[in-house]
Amino acid sequence: MVFVEANDFRQYLLTEEYRPATVRRYGEIVHKFQVWAMEQSSRCNLSPNALINEYLSPDAVIANRPGDYKTVRAALHAYQRYLIKNGYSVPQCAEHDPIEQMIDAYVAYLRDTAGLSVAARLTHQQYLRRFLRMAWREQHSIDPSTILSVPSVQHYLVDELKNLRPSSKKRIAGVIRGFVRYLMFQGETVDTGLLTLPLTAPVWKLSHIPKTLPSDDIQRILASYDRSTDAGCRDYAIATCLIDLGLRAAEVAQLMLDDFHWHEGTVHIRRTKTHQERELPLPQRVGEAVVQYLTQFRPVTVERTLFVRFVRRSGTPMGVGQIRATVRRAYARAGLSSSVTSIHALRHTKAAALYEQGSSLKLIADVLGHTSIDTTVIYTKVGGTVLNKVMSQWPLLDADTPQGVAK
Repeated sequence: MVFVEANDFRQYLLTEEYRPATVRRYGEIVHKFQVWAMEQSSRCNLSPNALINEYLSPDAVIANRPGDYKTVRAALHAYQRYLIKNGYSVPQCAEHDPIEQMIDAYVAYLRDTAGLSVAARLTHQQYLRRFLRMAWREQHSIDPSTILSVPSVQHYLVDELKNLRPSSKKRIAGVIRGFVRYLMFQGETVDTGLLTLPLTAPVWKLSHIPKTLPSDDIQRILASYDRSTDAGCRDYAIATCLIDLGLRAAEVAQLMLDDFHWHEGTVHIRRTKTHQERELPLPQRVGEAVVQYLTQFRPVTVERTLFVRFVRRSGTPMGVGQIRATVRRAYARAGLSSSVTSIHALRHTKAAALYEQGSSLKLIADVLGHTSIDTTVIYTKVGGTVLNKVMSQWPLLDADTPQGVAK
């Protein structure tokens, strides 16, 4: 197991602009994890990722493990990112865990051949490890041809993941399907039944209602920013981009100074999820917020990215995680329910407001950057004013009308 100085890890969190209270809490959690991991030193076949996965297992009985599971998971995932970013290598034992060998080889393939990002590789790694560990417990075998079988996959998707949403099951099934293809590419013998097994979960389109926020909540969120401070002014500008432009968090993080055309009153969204650029009108509130941030608080830097950091690594671009964190802190200051954490709810709210104002689905799709109107149709479910116009009045009964006969 690789151990790093607690101060080094805390310094890393500060450079990523975690709040001091979060840095202290994560440092305490990682220290407890390292103490536990040191006690597992005789099990030299386990890599740091395997130990972290075991520590996070709900079934594991571990003394002194903090009770707040979500915080523990977030702290250890940050610790994983720290280890990866700093290139820590793990001394391997003679009897290295074969499952970890399989996973390490697959992650290397995802990095070198598939070109997946660090975050995507971590997701594949974690999902695949859980499945292979379950299959290993069931079959006590390390041969891929026996671990990766039709019964093991069916059992995992149907029984082990029964409490997950269909969309989550679909994501995990996609990871397993990718691993099957990788083994075939490597010439491994796999269960031929996997080739015909529908490795997916049904995710019905338009089956849910998008989460939106009422206008009072939006106003409380915007009022929660202290615009007299550098961070408050910057974070307020971020919020207006999300609320008034309906941008994704990643699109806000990648806005450039050159994307704003002040004379034309437009903003150009270049780096999008669908790789299709779009030009949007620049709302007055967004323009005023960005101008205040640029003229009063943005640090002197050669960086052309619009939103940059203030604390550590001042002047360097903010990441998507920092963009989301600024809004979540505003949610807490505004007194919103702890269940409201989705930044995408602001995008949904913008789309619903456009629909309420009578905008066509084509216009909403163009504003949001959807490649298909089928994606935009979901917002017809939250257009209360429009739905009321097509609602039929329920037939009333009076005292003289026989029971069950409409008047």
